Amino acid sequence: MFIALALYVWVHPQLSQYRIFQGFHRLRLKVLWQVIWVGVPIGIFSGLEAGCFMVIMFWVGTLGTVALAAHQIVFQTIVVVFMLPLGIS
Repeated sequence: MFIALALYVWVHPQLSQYRIFQGFHRLRLKVLWQVIWVGVPIGIFSGLEAGCFMVIMFWVGTLGTVALAAHQIVFQTIVVVFMLPLGIS
């Protein structure tokens, strides 16, 4: 869909006058550094969080299949509750 929209904007006579893709090929190191500066800590945290949940799942798995199933039920319930908006009135 993005490619189709980009081609439409590029080819359409009224939209091509805006020259959206004129400086698209230039690498802007300052903007790239800002994206990396924000993205790396978030990526590290996400990896640590997923790794921590995986380690806990393996530890619970040593207790047996019933404990692992109960852990999965509780974990999925927590995920659903976490996704609900807080301002419901």
